[in-house]
Amino acid sequence: RAEAADGWRARLAAAAEGGHTLVLSSEAFQNCADFAALRALCRDHYVEAVCYLREYLDYALSAYAQEVKKVGLYAGFFEFERGFDPQLGRFVARWEEFANRCHWRLYDRTLLAEGDVVQDFLATAGLPDFGGDRFQSENPRLGGSLLGFKLMANGAGLHSLRLARALEPLAAARSDFRAPWRIEPGRQAQLRAGRNYNAALEGLVGEVRLADAATGTLPFESPGFAADLTGIVAALEGFPALRAHPLFAVCQEAGPCPIPP
Repeated sequence: RAEAADGWRARLAAAAEGGHTLVLSSEAFQNCADFAALRALCRDHYVEAVCYLREYLDYALSAYAQEVKKVGLYAGFFEFERGFDPQLGRFVARWEEFANRCHWRLYDRTLLAEGDVVQDFLATAGLPDFGGDRFQSENPRLGGSLLGFKLMANGAGLHSLRLARALEPLAAARSDFRAPWRIEPGRQAQLRAGRNYNAALEGLVGEVRLADAATGTLPFESPGFAADLTGIVAALEGFPALRAHPLFAVCQEAGPCPIPP
């Protein structure tokens, strides 16, 4: 472990040589538990942390979709949410103790600089615009019928990261394949009332605009789900075990996938 840490410090030093600012970016930092190792890695540097935080329900819906997609979760959203309790105060305290300075930003496109998270990050970090094309998300969340398909695949024991990646172009092609789980307004308020997350978030970033999932979709909604399922399975030619499974074999005689290229 010490040798690995020394190797990472050497890489960090080489990357920083001749430069002014070194940017390390990863969603994995949200799960960092070993700050001693991170302190050792960054011991020769002044550290500023820039973190984008979602409103509670938006965060829960996004985390749920990612668990279904990347981890193979087989459960409905409300079952997942009962165990979802991000400890924002503890998270903030750990990073405030570690970094020389922290910037807490609300992930709300209407409030980001120029509506763009990259531009907002550059402005927050005091860095010049490097130009070039903006990053396009390669990790869209699953929603609607595509989420329903992945839940079925997970329940059938067919989850894999390869399958998760294969669903990303399908999600990118249709907005309803990225929509959050639909929740009526009264239930949204009930879910938020059960957590103190948004109150802590407002203490960091000021007023928080609440996400609205009332216009979302459900994973097995009729009448579109059957046709969507057929198209999804037709698009997954490289997964013979999935296509041969009794749950999905019935879909193989259908026409072309109704998902635009």
